[in-house]
Amino acid sequence: DAEVVCRHLGLSGTAKSWLGSHFGHGTGPIMLDEVECTGNELYLDECKKSNWGQHNCEHAEDAGASCDPFTDGVVRLVGGRDSSEGRLEIYRNGVWGTVCDDRWTDLNTQVVCRQLGFSGHGTLAPEAKFGLGLGFILLDEVVCTGSEPDLLACARSNWGQHDCSHHEDVGVMCAQEEDNKISESNLGPAIRLVDGENGKEGRVEVYLNGEWGSVCDDGWTDRDARVVCRQLGYSGQSKARTMAYFGEGHGAIHLDNVRCTGHENSLDECGTSAFGIHNCWHSEDAGVICDYKEDPLEELSSGSSLSSVCGLRLMNRRKKRIIGGNKSIRGGWPWQASLRLKTFSRESRLLCGATLINHCWVLTAAHCFKRFGNDTRHYFIRVGDYHTAVEDEYEREIPVEKIVAHKNYKLDSNDNDIALVRMKGKEGHCVTFNQYTTPVCLPGRKEKIRINRQTCYITGWGDTGRSYSRTLLQGAVPLLPRRICENRYMGKFTARMICAGNLSDHKRVDSCQGDSGGPLMCQRTGGRWVILGITSWG
Repeated sequence: DAEVVCRHLGLSGTAKSWLGSHFGHGTGPIMLDEVECTGNELYLDECKKSNWGQHNCEHAEDAGASCDPFTDGVVRLVGGRDSSEGRLEIYRNGVWGTVCDDRWTDLNTQVVCRQLGFSGHGTLAPEAKFGLGLGFILLDEVVCTGSEPDLLACARSNWGQHDCSHHEDVGVMCAQEEDNKISESNLGPAIRLVDGENGKEGRVEVYLNGEWGSVCDDGWTDRDARVVCRQLGYSGQSKARTMAYFGEGHGAIHLDNVRCTGHENSLDECGTSAFGIHNCWHSEDAGVICDYKEDPLEELSSGSSLSSVCGLRLMNRRKKRIIGGNKSIRGGWPWQASLRLKTFSRESRLLCGATLINHCWVLTAAHCFKRFGNDTRHYFIRVGDYHTAVEDEYEREIPVEKIVAHKNYKLDSNDNDIALVRMKGKEGHCVTFNQYTTPVCLPGRKEKIRINRQTCYITGWGDTGRSYSRTLLQGAVPLLPRRICENRYMGKFTARMICAGNLSDHKRVDSCQGDSGGPLMCQRTGGRWVILGITSWG
């Protein structure tokens, strides 16, 4: 129940429920009782519950929730000269603790440095170089292969299980390469950009008290971005990005309510709240793009045949690879669309994923219309989207003209869970194809012969395990033999379904990291991408 409350509020982190009026007695009416959520709902109103105002409670039974902004497994370096070195500490259940150096190797160090955003080589520090830790020793016997995205993905002891003293605390020194450009200003704390597609963009982080922390986006504007970019040595146009456009940070939030005029030489010269004082969550982390150049939309010829443009990822060639992550790049999956529900405020909210298959039609799941029906006036289709809460210059919303669910789909079944949606517009002109919006290829009769079964992906703004993502995610999901799903799901798995996923515990990716209605696509040997299925259930 608490998890749904946190998701409803847009807060990530670990959800915890509190009983017995933990945060004090409320006043006024008691609106709900007997709430029973599965944990997958978007809003509390979707959970099983009493009728509004119907209860047998007193305010001594008021429910509460907390949404911890930290996540188990976050790491930091403490006691070094700067952010690239220090004693390794890891977060668990509200406390920071150290890591014992038993069986520690350079491969472990490589994983830690990558998790902290460093792309250079890392080395193990001499014993006690950064002082002895205090409190808990949380991990021991850590063994990494070097390819893991974070330390928790490595083989390790159980939390708190060790035979060490703080004389064996791990210390790490990470190398800084160009993509980790850090300001060298003497006017204030160092800053850096993290998790962008190149070194000139990313989430803004500030180094204070031996720790990198993010900046809250309250009042964040292009003037603030201009100062950040100037401090980093860039002189071109600057763009501010809000609402964790480059992903959520971990650890501290150092600054809030930054107020720059745009003429300052460093962020330290701008007006701001006191260091560490804020009312924010990491879903509000600020970002910038330095030397910004608007990417003109390159319209593809309207006379081009569908087969000549389908399945091409035109933006994927110019971007760096994001190592060990599941975040996609802007324009990386140009056929990704979304089915959006109109709201009373004339805006829309994400309901399901969808896939563009030509100028006027998208594919999605039939069950996406189960709750709100088939009235086309309730919906929009959005194309060219990357961050659901930030409007990019290349995204478009188009009204829906027609919904065609599979004739054999039944509301109480997962079988035949597929639907076509036609957007409003003149035939062949509902959307314009460009580098951010192109259709996926449809499969041929012998498609499985032409694809690499290990190069398949799902995409969407799905459940990350902590919250729903605002940036488009991707997950590798190889096709599996049908018998695996037949054995696991028995009669629920039918002849109309495809079995896909990753059975490895440390690489587990499933449909929760996509969206209902989003695509399962694989790459043909010639390089084009073809849709083989639609995320439905699992």
